[in-house]
Amino acid sequence: MISDDGHPVTGAVAFVLAAPGPGASAPPATTAAAPAPAVASSAPGGDSTPVWPWIAGAVLLVAAGVVAALRLGRT
Repeated sequence: MISDDGHPVTGAVAFVLAAPGPGASAPPATTAAAPAPAVASSAPGGDSTPVWPWIAGAVLLVAAGVVAALRLGRT
């Protein structure tokens, strides 16, 4: 089986809906006019996690490694 974005799909995940969610009821989408997949946004106020803390952490980690290598190299 192939997904809408072209990736192979294997296996199955079984679940049971215990209670209806707060979402609105929508008519089922047809395969000919399927909407495009939504793209995650990193706009302020969104649900995505910002990337800058990871970049800052990586820079600090590399800087600490350089300092440690220079100090260990002198002995």
